[in-house]
Amino acid sequence: MGIAAENPAVSLAEPTRTGLSAKLERNVFSVSVLAVCFVVHVIVVRGLVQYDAWYTLLGGRIVSRSGLPHRDTLTVMTLGRTWVDQQWLAHLGLYGLWAAGGWPLAATAVVLMFTGAYAVCAVTARALGASDRATALVLALAFVVGLPNTIFRAQIPAYVLFAAVLGLALADARRASRRVYLVFPVLCLWANIHGSVVLGAGLVSLLGLTYLASSLRARRPARAWAPRALVLVLLPWLCTLASPYGLALPGYYRSVLDNPTLSNSISEWAPSTVRAEPFFFALLLGGLVLGVAARRRLTTFGLLAFAACGLAGLLAVRNEVWLALASAAILPAAVDGIWAPSAAPRRAAVNVVLAMVALAAAAIALVSVSLHGRGWFERDYPQGAVTAVAAAARSRPSTRIFADERYADWLLFEDPSLAGRVAYDVRFELLPASALKKIVAFRTEHGLNWQRAADGYGLLVLDPSSDTGAIAYFEGKAGTKVLFRDKQVVVLRRRVV
Repeated sequence: MGIAAENPAVSLAEPTRTGLSAKLERNVFSVSVLAVCFVVHVIVVRGLVQYDAWYTLLGGRIVSRSGLPHRDTLTVMTLGRTWVDQQWLAHLGLYGLWAAGGWPLAATAVVLMFTGAYAVCAVTARALGASDRATALVLALAFVVGLPNTIFRAQIPAYVLFAAVLGLALADARRASRRVYLVFPVLCLWANIHGSVVLGAGLVSLLGLTYLASSLRARRPARAWAPRALVLVLLPWLCTLASPYGLALPGYYRSVLDNPTLSNSISEWAPSTVRAEPFFFALLLGGLVLGVAARRRLTTFGLLAFAACGLAGLLAVRNEVWLALASAAILPAAVDGIWAPSAAPRRAAVNVVLAMVALAAAAIALVSVSLHGRGWFERDYPQGAVTAVAAAARSRPSTRIFADERYADWLLFEDPSLAGRVAYDVRFELLPASALKKIVAFRTEHGLNWQRAADGYGLLVLDPSSDTGAIAYFEGKAGTKVLFRDKQVVVLRRRVV
């Protein structure tokens, strides 16, 4: 097509050609891949409306109307327990977007933040000397690995913050600069967005430790490096407490990150497997091979950061996205180390046109999101089911509702009067281990008396695609009546003894 690879030392920051067309021409592959990824994300954007999306909206509405929550008032199994809404700022911001523009604006924000995080990583890779070709190749695979983690939830804005912290740390690992201290305000913001701030803090501490080790090897006097190393190692952890919840946060982090019941019970908290996540393992193993083969192209911090993000992804499926983003920033330089780009004449006009066409396609895809109404996004959450539950709950004020995590926060968001009557929701970290085990037994229909988790609940809101055994069991009981049924949800009313 007349597109030639350029010298890998050329970056977006090249001083002699700084215009937009020059940047597009030099980064045509990366821009095109990002645009294609953007379009793909728009195509599957309806999938962002899942159970965490309803919890995000519910949490944001609570914060906007009542301030920060401290005790749970929403579900039966956790009523009165301490609730640390560490993600309060993300909930508030995402709810604000939804309230202002509905799902079209919310979906647009998700796509822009997700793709934007990859764009920041691409800029980092190019600034560190990677070629456009290598950056685009890694971006494509990294996007595929990260795409499943794009539910409308607090983790989404954390991707951009992760990319910013990693970019600053990688640049500092190449050449120490005071700019690295910008990570601290970013971490403070992150501490109110998502619990993954502990990963960001860990990366900054890792940078400090590698700086300390290199200073010791060089036998530099301690006064020249010790203050900087200590700041980088210790201060990030104080930043994770920069929240209105303050000293309550360590307990929250522990309840989520060091919770074997959670990892053994909830699929996205379970360890990754080759069979279920082949692209993640391909990226991880390929990255390790590249890191060894092109060791001189990467810094020690870059290698260790890649390994740390890979370990996080191995420990939990929902953490695979961090490896994807880290790969986009770190691995392109290693690709150039084993497949060096060759010098060739460039066709600048052709490159600019191709980049502009790709961006135009992304813009068209973005506009298409606004054409869909609320019903299109909420197709898996029929209003008829909410109406049936609300009517039955009003007719019998003492009736409690057993709904699994897919529907619980949806019901609570659509009908706030149900607060305190729904069994549980997605805040699994609030549940006692015994209660979580009962829920898992019900969801898997495994073990003796698995159905007893629903004892005392007069309304059952179940998923016909995964709760077939439970639906058949309860429908077969005398006194059970079907209030609503379609392909997405079944609502049963039963006699409670």
